Amino acid sequence: MTFGHHDLTHNGRDPVKVEQLKILELAKMKVFATFLKQLRDTREAGVSLLDRTMVYFGSNLGDASTHG
Repeated sequence: MTFGHHDLTHNGRDPVKVEQLKILELAKMKVFATFLKQLRDTREAGVSLLDRTMVYFGSNLGDASTHG
């Protein structure tokens, strides 16, 4: 069974939902890593674009099992 992203973030610590959420979050991290590598590998005036870029990545989720 598969669930929507919102349902997975409010998983109630259900092991099946937590495992699916891990898969989604890992995929996001891989895309982000690819983005950072592309910035690193792109040169501008002899410097990597990563060196000229401020990158911020975060989440509004700590434990979204509750809204408390």
